[in-house]
Amino acid sequence: MGDLVANAYVAVVEDDLSLRRSLARLLRASGFEAITYASAESFLADKRKPRLDCILLDIQMDGASGHELNERLAAQGSTVPVIYLTARPQKEGVDEAGRAPFKAYLRKTDPGDVVLSAVRDAIEQNRKENPTSGILEGSSQCEPYLHDSKPVRAQLRQTSSP
Repeated sequence: MGDLVANAYVAVVEDDLSLRRSLARLLRASGFEAITYASAESFLADKRKPRLDCILLDIQMDGASGHELNERLAAQGSTVPVIYLTARPQKEGVDEAGRAPFKAYLRKTDPGDVVLSAVRDAIEQNRKENPTSGILEGSSQCEPYLHDSKPVRAQLRQTSSP
């Protein structure tokens, strides 16, 4: 298990500052490298992000939704596993999850061990299936950092319009 966590980068894309910080602390306390983003737009604008192993993605955010970001990443060929986070009942959200693949659908109130188990499972399965997974355009290996910049409005919507 230690090898799985070592050097595993997990992005947390969540507009609630308190939850974003809590998830980052949980991940770091468990040995993961956590990088946080306040919006889908700030995630996309970050050209310094490392090769990611997993993305914890809030569904309902100001600006672009988590579904929109996941669909954009899938269209770019990303195989980074996505775990959706929501405050809504599970049945409603799964029905609206969109066309892009995701590994798990968690409620924001789920205990930390449930979140960590989902992250570990997603990373382990993805590393077996896609040894070079996670490489996104503009990504490079770097030191972990906290990325909480203000959203770059409309970037996602402008570049993903049909």
